[in-house]
Amino acid sequence: MKIIQKLSEQIEEEIADAKKYIKCAFTMKEDHPEISRTYYNLALQELEHSSMLHDAVTDVIKRYKEENGEPPEGMMVLYNYMHKREMKDYDKVKRMVDDYKNS
Repeated sequence: MKIIQKLSEQIEEEIADAKKYIKCAFTMKEDHPEISRTYYNLALQELEHSSMLHDAVTDVIKRYKEENGEPPEGMMVLYNYMHKREMKDYDKVKRMVDDYKNS
């Protein structure tokens, strides 16, 4: 389904943006703490956006199952591949965010 592909692409974009923001937060932390906190907060928001989009993908699959039974194998292969990749990236960025918070 194209909607899963679209949502997955957007999830990847949100995670990539969160990574950019948290990197900026680290680089600005010492010299510009206020701006650093702004970047940190933006990173958190981007991770939240990715979670919201992930929930939307899950809902699409759930609705499909309710209305049509098991989804086509190709749809689930795409979803599982994208999901695994997204979660790996999400976890890396989340650790960076946690490191910032704890530093």
